[in-house]
Amino acid sequence: MLVARCKRVRRHQHGQKKYEIKLVAQAKKLLNGKVAAFVLPQFVKQDDHLFFVKKPLRFFVNCVAVILSKKTWIGYAITEKNLPALRKGIIACNAMPVSIRQQFPEESLRMVDYWYARDYDPLNDLQLILKMYKQLGS
Repeated sequence: MLVARCKRVRRHQHGQKKYEIKLVAQAKKLLNGKVAAFVLPQFVKQDDHLFFVKKPLRFFVNCVAVILSKKTWIGYAITEKNLPALRKGIIACNAMPVSIRQQFPEESLRMVDYWYARDYDPLNDLQLILKMYKQLGS
């Protein structure tokens, strides 16, 4: 389930729980093998992790880019030809969104990218995604 926020957000309270109306994108595989995507408004609870994603519409675009193999969730901080090829990332391996200008010296970023490639472990990627899920819409 992918969530993108409507331009008009209405907050509703039911008891102590708050809800927001968000656009929820869903995809279904059709009988002919094609995929149909549609977006419907839904109430999303405040305790839902996707409630706190910054820039939810951008998050939806990033999800589509990852599904279509245009991007990857975790990538290198800078472009380096001497490392294994990766698609452009949404979050750099130093836990900074790629869309934000990196504040560290280029040599430091090269070393972080090198260590990431040398010591690659999918569990580290998963931990980084869980830690940075609010930034996945960057």
